[in-house]
Amino acid sequence: MDRLEGYFSQWVINYRGWIIAVSLLVLLAAGNGLQYLGFDNDYRVFLPMITLNYWLTIRLKIPIQSQITSSF
Repeated sequence: MDRLEGYFSQWVINYRGWIIAVSLLVLLAAGNGLQYLGFDNDYRVFLPMITLNYWLTIRLKIPIQSQITSSF
């Protein structure tokens, strides 16, 4: 285990600039996507229904050009 930790820590030190840059890009992409996130407080979500399998409904406002597929 010491060998793996040593290798990983050396890798992080060698590529710290890239790691910081990629982390900032991921943070900016996640922050940009927050504008499309919204929560619905519809009371019907909390009523027990036979066909309802979800505890929380999340509705996203997605731009027209986006291509998102769902697999439920």
